[in-house]
Amino acid sequence: MTPALVGMTPNRRWAVPALAGSAVAVWLVSFPVQPIMLGLGLLLASALVAWRPHWLFTLVAAALPLLDLAPWSGRTYLDEFDALLLLSTAVAWARLPPAMPDRRQPSALSWAFTLLLVSLLIGLVRALSPWPDLALDAFSQPMSPFNALRLGKSALWALCLWRLATRLQSAGADVVGSFGLGLVLGLAGTVAAVVVERLAFSYLLDFAGSYRVAGPISAMSLGGAYIECFIAVATPFLLAQWVRPGALWRSLACTGLLISSAYALMVTFSRGGYAAMALAVLVFAGASLATKQRRRRSLVLGLASAILVAGVAYPVLSGSFAQSRLQTLAADLDTRQKHWADVLQMMGSDPVSSALGIGLGRFAAFKLWHTAVGERPGSHRLVSDDGVRQLLRLGAGHAYFVDQIVALQPGASYSLKYRLRTADARAALSVGLCQKWLLSSAECSVGRPVQTAATTAVTAPGCSPQDCPKTTAWQEFSLRIVAPEAGPGRLPRPVRLSLNNAGRVPVDLSWVSLVGADGVEKIRNGDFQAGMDGWTATSDNHLSWHTKSLLLGVYVELGLFGVSALLALLLAGAWRAASAAAQGQADGAALLAAMAAFGTVGLIDTLVDVPRFMLLFLLLCLLPGALARR
Repeated sequence: MTPALVGMTPNRRWAVPALAGSAVAVWLVSFPVQPIMLGLGLLLASALVAWRPHWLFTLVAAALPLLDLAPWSGRTYLDEFDALLLLSTAVAWARLPPAMPDRRQPSALSWAFTLLLVSLLIGLVRALSPWPDLALDAFSQPMSPFNALRLGKSALWALCLWRLATRLQSAGADVVGSFGLGLVLGLAGTVAAVVVERLAFSYLLDFAGSYRVAGPISAMSLGGAYIECFIAVATPFLLAQWVRPGALWRSLACTGLLISSAYALMVTFSRGGYAAMALAVLVFAGASLATKQRRRRSLVLGLASAILVAGVAYPVLSGSFAQSRLQTLAADLDTRQKHWADVLQMMGSDPVSSALGIGLGRFAAFKLWHTAVGERPGSHRLVSDDGVRQLLRLGAGHAYFVDQIVALQPGASYSLKYRLRTADARAALSVGLCQKWLLSSAECSVGRPVQTAATTAVTAPGCSPQDCPKTTAWQEFSLRIVAPEAGPGRLPRPVRLSLNNAGRVPVDLSWVSLVGADGVEKIRNGDFQAGMDGWTATSDNHLSWHTKSLLLGVYVELGLFGVSALLALLLAGAWRAASAAAQGQADGAALLAAMAAFGTVGLIDTLVDVPRFMLLFLLLCLLPGALARR
């Protein structure tokens, strides 16, 4: 035990972890995916934090991309990552020694973070004013006003972790080093997930195909640049591990992981990710050369890493798909610029919105209602039919799917049934079985549905025929559908049951069933009585969900005040990181390079519109303050 942890506080401090553990236990009762195994994993994590509190930052950084069960659970508001943060943070607080009086004046980093917290609070209030109705899908709908709470919790976690970091660093723990190690472990897991995905949907050396990996990050289901951002951000911390003198096996492991990371980034075929990785390596090498002690070793390793990355990148860039991506760079940039102009035009000239934004987490809903009816993206809602039964309503639109991963036998025949209600007899529901992880579908199997129940034209209750169109009663459809054959890859591909409203009016679903020859039901929560558990939303229309610019996204939701606060925090964090790097701290150089990588990807993607990456951005900016306390 370190000297700072001698003299434990009274036992009443453990009441906080006890309350956190009780809350997590209650949450686990209804969790739809392996709650017992997840609970045991959370207990193990809390035990590790109780033993070594600074390992909290290792666990958080590693779990950020890897502890993501949303593709199976459907949970996005309060998920397993929040449970890990709640339990492990509470245990870490209980293990802290009594705080010593701090008579130092607040730093520029503290002031900048305070301003950003104020901006986020204003954005939260604007998003929830007036107080919205507590709809059935209030905490499972990406367009819900309560999405502001989903994003706002990231700032709360960042505040807790920052306070812990400064206390632990003052006590002699290497918090930033632990965080960097966690990012390296997360990078290794992400690379492994990319390799598995490539083996399932393509070939490792197939650089002509158009398949783009999504990795383990579920936020990729609605588009975004999250996987390339994480790889580029974590790479400088890998270089920081590599630059430290150590055993030969560690140098070899770092070399292998660097080569694998370069490969994983290249097969995202993200041009912004390529630029971010290159800049991260250059910034880290330049910052490491600032001190004589590391100059020779840093120069050698910098050149070696550049050669290794270039050697991996060349065959990928020489492939036909990467070449086509590079050739369309100007056209894609023009599309982005038109999208940015459209977003700014939608904002208008309202001075309050320009100063404070439209509200935290409200861009997707804002974009939906400012888009022409015929061009709107699809959406989904949970609504009540009779005050008791819940049903799924798929809005009219394009490129929007509600999916569920199902375990099927390749080539086997299944009986698919569903109940449908719509206001237009010409409405169409597209149902299929597709080989799909998060973004791209490889093979889809569809069938011709047969209506098995008569329909009756009725008028909605409480609505006159003149005001409302006639709706149809529930119709039941059934069809035989064959699961896709096994793909040509080396590993099996996941299969999803995919629901898509292909018509021009909303459709309601009250029951979905998929049964094989063995009579076993393959669909979980097919009647939607457990909300959206087991179901996830995916979209091919990414511009409807993201501003595709970090600063523009912050401006839309938080206004000029939010943009100013965010830039102040970024500059203050970069200054602290650069100062630490100038003193010979490799972790300072890694933080500076990671911020540069995050900002580079942020030029063409929002990034901070999902909780985990907002937390990552805040920690990258705040942790240099812990370095300064060494």
